[in-house]
Parts: sequence; C-alpha cells; structure tokens
Amino acid sequence: MIWVIGGTKDSRDFLDQLIDYTKDIVVTTATEYGGKLLKNLDIEVVCKKLTYDMMIDFSIEHNITTIVDLTHPYAVEVSSNAIEVAKERGLKYFRFERQEIEYYPSKYKMFYSIEDIIKYIDYEKVSGIERRRKRNRCRHSRQSQRLRCFLVRQRQDRRKLY
Repeated sequence: MIWVIGGTKDSRDFLDQLIDYTKDIVVTTATEYGGKLLKNLDIEVVCKKLTYDMMIDFSIEHNITTIVDLTHPYAVEVSSNAIEVAKERGLKYFRFERQEIEYYPSKYKMFYSIEDIIKYIDYEKVSGIERRRKRNRCRHSRQSQRLRCFLVRQRQDRRKLY
C-alpha cells in the first residue's frame, strides 16, 4: 500500500496521475480542507493530525510499503516523523520538494534566521548608522511553533507583534 501524506494542490495533482497506475493508495491530510481537495478521487482519505506513534500504527494497520511525502514545505515535523517511520519500519520514502522561488520586491527584506529578524525589528541599519524604527511591527507568516521566539522578545520590551 502506498501512503501519500498530502493535503496540498501538489498532492492532488500527483494523485490524479498515480491513480491511473494503482488504486492501492491511502492518503492522510492534517486538515479537512486538505481532504476536500481530494473528495472526487476514488481512494481512502483520512483527515487527521498524526503524531509519530500514530504514524507507526497507521503504517502497520494499512500495510504500508511506501510513503510519498507531499506535505507543505513548512510541515517539517510531519516530514521528520515520516522519515523516522520509514527508517524504523524499513519502508520506501519519497519526498516532493517544491522549487523555491526567490522573488521579493525591493520593499521587502529577506531574512534567513529568526534572530536576524528580531535584530532588524529593533534597529534598522541605514548608511552604517543605527536608527530606531518608527513602527516596530512584524507580520509573522512562518510556522506557529516559531512564534514564541517573537513573543519572548515582546514580553521583554512590551512591543506588539502583528
């Protein structure tokens, strides 16, 4: 049995093609929305967040031989767990990686670490001179697990995170 971990448009596109070759597929999604993307396909879809232990049980119950990971790029924990399940159970594991797009208009800044973002929020370097930013607001669009890095800073200096 092939286990597709999905819930994205990419997983729908993949499954549209895969079902032409086999119907021996089960799909899990973390959200009901992910399940709705797959509602017209003739395959079993389970909409439920799975922990590592639940993934082990799921792979045993469904006689999984192959895991195809088509999760969102930010679903790091799910992918890490799936890799560990595949290792522990001796399953094949395949991961679909989206092509990274490096397009940011000049009014946006790119950061590669949470710490760099926090430093930037506090002080903006302009022509080698640090100046206090007028509005210390940040739009956080990464994993919610990383939000605590910002909230700790907020408590320290009582600024708000938007």
